[in-house]
Amino acid sequence: MKYYKKLDDFAYKTGFSDIVTLADTEAQKSIVLYLREKFQSEYPKQKIGFLAEEGLIEKSVDITFVIDPLDGTSNFESGFPIFTVCIGLMNKDESINAGVVYDPIRDIMYRAERGRGAYKNDKKMYIQGKKALADSLILTYRHASYFLAEYSPFFARDTRSTGSLAFDVCTIAAGEADVSFAGGGKIWDYAAASIILEEAGGTLRSWSGKPVKFTTADPHKSYPIVAGSERILKLFVPYVAKFDPKKISTPKVGKRGEGKSIESKVHKRE
Repeated sequence: MKYYKKLDDFAYKTGFSDIVTLADTEAQKSIVLYLREKFQSEYPKQKIGFLAEEGLIEKSVDITFVIDPLDGTSNFESGFPIFTVCIGLMNKDESINAGVVYDPIRDIMYRAERGRGAYKNDKKMYIQGKKALADSLILTYRHASYFLAEYSPFFARDTRSTGSLAFDVCTIAAGEADVSFAGGGKIWDYAAASIILEEAGGTLRSWSGKPVKFTTADPHKSYPIVAGSERILKLFVPYVAKFDPKKISTPKVGKRGEGKSIESKVHKRE
């Protein structure tokens, strides 16, 4: 948190709303160093790997830590108080076995291990999906929110866009919203939150309603996702099954930046 509200510069990655800061890269280095030392000292025979958002890919035959060091970077850089740190544990069959999502602003740790339930700090979570879409609060992300507003009939009580996919999914798991609808999220955005949602009784589906299978074969694969209770997704998926995720991808960086490194200071606050 030492960089929160104190950053002067950032760099563009794939689009105007996809940025990286020193907070991202330094947090990732610290997390990887801690996990590598801790895990290898306690389980020396296990071979571990890392798949982290800021350019770290180390494949493993045993387990892989899937890390988003700062989910909601634009929020963090702007001083908007919604962002999370995400660490998922992937087995060699690429199933997600455990996950933690930390909300540093509210000091809330969402956590889950397969078969052992999901927790918000020390309180066990159970998803509370509404019976009707008309009563539901839908969380959307980036351009998915525009697409939903333009092409979908009004069928929900209200919508929100928080800027953090992991935060959205954990909010669903905690019973504080009903549906998360987003396109373009990557494996590190969802790995930790997905097991938390599942252990709380919810599920992730593709926009067509099919189960989601994460893979390390293509680390930058996009996952158009809907998340919620089984009951509410049966009502929601028919509305979004016809949507084309490619139409809501993040605009590419043009003259405003070329996705350079942090050190190049693509953008500096005045």
